[in-house]
Amino acid sequence: MKIKVCGISDPLSARAVAMLEPDMMGFIFYKASKRYVSASVLCEVLKHVPDAVQKVGVFVNEPIQTVLEAISFFGLNTVQLHGDESPEYCRRIRDNASVIKAFGVTPSFDFKKCHSYELVADYFLFDTATSAFGGSGKAFDHTILEYYQSHKPFMLSGGIDLIAARSIWKQPPHTQCAGIDANSRFEKPDLTKDISLLKQLVALRDDKHVSH
Repeated sequence: MKIKVCGISDPLSARAVAMLEPDMMGFIFYKASKRYVSASVLCEVLKHVPDAVQKVGVFVNEPIQTVLEAISFFGLNTVQLHGDESPEYCRRIRDNASVIKAFGVTPSFDFKKCHSYELVADYFLFDTATSAFGGSGKAFDHTILEYYQSHKPFMLSGGIDLIAARSIWKQPPHTQCAGIDANSRFEKPDLTKDISLLKQLVALRDDKHVSH
């Protein structure tokens, strides 16, 4: 099970999170997000990310060339596509970086929507559907994952807190569940990351004997 800490937007948080060595650290390139990080700040933030941690850029319906330039300039390992990007769009991005294709899940979500992306994404990410393309802090009912029939591994997002993370680690909701995306429930009111909570989250991954 992998841990992606997303929505990091300040150098102090980046330094502290990097010391915990999550599998991935995510940075929001979507300007409408309250966790958007500007290029100048991101350059400073990335100084604290070790090579062992994947750098993930999160984009929403950006022109392909904009994403490709960001991959090159910032040295992104992975791109998370959170909008309405087509399979062909994903394929072109994947020639330059790993791809996480995100889907907003509703109670009536049809997982067949994922089929055409199976060959052009490394992971899927299932988040709670919102008009803001994620970051709502709201969870969706994970029992709907019983209808997921693909062999493509996926990560879970959407209002996951430490209690939910422990539950997922103890009993994953699906055999293809590969990890979680930690964001709003692991941060303080000023949007900086809560390092105490993240330490406990990383302990779930690193210590098989952590109490559930």
